Amino acid sequence: MINTNRSKKVITLFLLIILGFMIFLSVMFYTAVRERHLPSKYTSESTKAQRGNIISQDGFHIATTQKLYKATVNTRNIDPNKKELFVQLFSIYSGVEQKSIRQKLASRQGTVVLSYLINPKNAQYLKTLAFELRRLKVFVEYENAQGRTILHGLNIIESGETREYPYGKVLTPLIGYPRKMEVEGYTRIHGIKG
Repeated sequence: MINTNRSKKVITLFLLIILGFMIFLSVMFYTAVRERHLPSKYTSESTKAQRGNIISQDGFHIATTQKLYKATVNTRNIDPNKKELFVQLFSIYSGVEQKSIRQKLASRQGTVVLSYLINPKNAQYLKTLAFELRRLKVFVEYENAQGRTILHGLNIIESGETREYPYGKVLTPLIGYPRKMEVEGYTRIHGIKG
């Protein structure tokens, strides 16, 4: 009697363990198969080759090339309670006036270009600022028409290059004339024979 009672308990315990394991597997399978709407955490970055410097035999720079960056932000992602903080910090880091930033943010909903003329040093500072703003939760998620959750912060994107001539246009008959050309949204400087 005790033996049959004990075997019933062991069988019941064994069946409960198998049932629990089956429930666990079904929950894991459901979690793995169902579609989840998570924000993307992957980005890709590519860099373009830069034109070289023209240096005279004496070691003076005749022409130098500098990359330009643009700063974009999606206005729907800025927390309304922290918008002024964003404007003040972006103004400090970029050198763009606060009034200009406010006008651009108020001009339309969606992605707005805040500045096209950001030098590499300020671009690096702004990338650090973008990380800090995200950490301070200045940017919030919003749901688009398809039901996807989107979170874009401050984006610093390489937009082109500029050619600087320390001596102005004095040497252009010798080294050539610059012409700006845009290829796939990237502004490049091409030389024309002088």
